[in-house]
Amino acid sequence: MPEIFNKERFLNNVFYLAKSNGISISALENKIEISTGYLTKLRNDDSRKNISADVMFAIADVLNVSVDVLCKAEFEKLNYDESILIKFFEKFKVDTLNNKCKWEQETSMAIMMGHGHIGKSELIKCGTKYVYNSLIREGEDVLVVGNSYVLQISPSVYLALVRVRVTNNPIVDELEAYILDERNGRDVKKLCATGKDNIAELDTVVEDLYKVAENSGKRLALDYETSIFITNYMREPEELHYDGLPF
Repeated sequence: MPEIFNKERFLNNVFYLAKSNGISISALENKIEISTGYLTKLRNDDSRKNISADVMFAIADVLNVSVDVLCKAEFEKLNYDESILIKFFEKFKVDTLNNKCKWEQETSMAIMMGHGHIGKSELIKCGTKYVYNSLIREGEDVLVVGNSYVLQISPSVYLALVRVRVTNNPIVDELEAYILDERNGRDVKKLCATGKDNIAELDTVVEDLYKVAENSGKRLALDYETSIFITNYMREPEELHYDGLPF
């Protein structure tokens, strides 16, 4: 059953994020071209009047988060580090959807063989299987499962999303986020792990970012000649086509 839109939660998040970003509500209203005082009036209005989708998306764009997070998160209940981390992940989600980020896929096999950014680590044999023993999860009985994704965020610094399986009892899969800093050797900073830090909003954002990274490599892409061919076809008058086909 879909979650019912909570106007109060949405507006509380808008006011909180605007303040934390140093944006006044009137400035926000001006940026999205709605009347001054509209959001304040809507927040104080007990009626069932809701916000239009266009306004919601415009607000999310200015605050650099997704509408989904504005609807689901409760930023007032998060501490500073938690809220800034959510905004950090959301930025890369939005940028990826706008084709501004290029994620590199690293398979579990490649990582286990020590390849790629995540795979630059040591593997140890535990019983009959090899487990991931690195700076990330040193000494733990952990397997990398599925694909992981790495994004270069500065010349030698990367954001990594790694899905691992903790093979103790019970078996648990976690999606973990790391900063890999390769400026001086290799420094690994763990940011969070889903299902472990008990922050539902953070879990949702990290899982969403993983899905966006996963799908970013599956976007339809036409070669140059085909793209030009279709573009020219669409520009030609309809009567020039034979049976509607460009052949």
